Amino acid sequence: MTRLFVIGNGFDMAHNLSTSFEEFKKYIENRINKSKKKEKENLFSIYAILNSAEGSYNCKTNILKDSDSSEWNLFETILAYIGSLNESEEYCKENSFRNDMLQENVLIDLQSLFTQWINSIDEHSTRRTRLFKNDDLFLNFNYTKTLQKNYRFSVCNKNINHIHVLKNKCNKQYHYGHGENFIKEVESPGLDNEKINFFGLNTKKDTKNIIQNNKRFYEKLQKSKIKELFFWGFSLSEVDKPYIEKIFEDNKSTITKVYLSKYQFYSRDKVKFVEFLKKYNLENKLESFNDHLIDNKTMKPFKRFISTIVFCIFVYQGVRMILGLNEVIKSKRINKLILH
Repeated sequence: MTRLFVIGNGFDMAHNLSTSFEEFKKYIENRINKSKKKEKENLFSIYAILNSAEGSYNCKTNILKDSDSSEWNLFETILAYIGSLNESEEYCKENSFRNDMLQENVLIDLQSLFTQWINSIDEHSTRRTRLFKNDDLFLNFNYTKTLQKNYRFSVCNKNINHIHVLKNKCNKQYHYGHGENFIKEVESPGLDNEKINFFGLNTKKDTKNIIQNNKRFYEKLQKSKIKELFFWGFSLSEVDKPYIEKIFEDNKSTITKVYLSKYQFYSRDKVKFVEFLKKYNLENKLESFNDHLIDNKTMKPFKRFISTIVFCIFVYQGVRMILGLNEVIKSKRINKLILH
């Protein structure tokens, strides 16, 4: 039975990796504090832009600041709030940006900073699940190698597809972005709309092109005849829905079960997934799966205790065997003496 796991940032966070949007902001703060004047100014511009966009998002959605900062898709979502007006009529705050902040090089600096942050994350974890099998397939939306580093004996590397990581001979490029379309010409007093919308337009994720570049993986899914689909830590954000829609469209005749991690199943995420699955008449097939992780660190004392007991039993049995042999040898000697 072929199973596909769709892995999102919640999976990494469950393994205690520092991969939330809040952690990304902390990384920038630390870099600002440690950097020299010129670099400090560039970093501060990026930090101010992200904070302003987050403020606009919070005002629009009426949420408290940082209330959703653990959700990685917030980072991608707020990028759409940098534009002065997108087609959903979502404005950035007036006077949020100085016109000199939104230079083209900021886009390059943001990508570079993001890459450096990803590369700085410690991907090793003491936490494990026993759910995975060697023939499972993985559509991984994370930029980290948590699966490869921590499940090398239970997961096959060739079955993992990092859809947002573009590899070339020299380095890796990480895809991120929002899914909004922008009106190119709008009037907004005091702001250079051309610059602002340039930023918004160039932080949009090109999902169509990414799907096309991952054509072989989608074909592999079809050939494998996916029967069970597991979502673990994946938020099903609007910008990433096309990837999942493609899976269901290609494999609707074979998919019989859809599972959502227990943590998400009993949260607001469930409603989102149920609504999505109605399109494929699978809303009644949604079940939860056990996403409990065993912490090897806490298990070590228990393992040592068990090992000690096993060792003692082994020694005891060995001693008994030796004593038994001695008794046999003694009895043989006594028998010889009696015969003589």
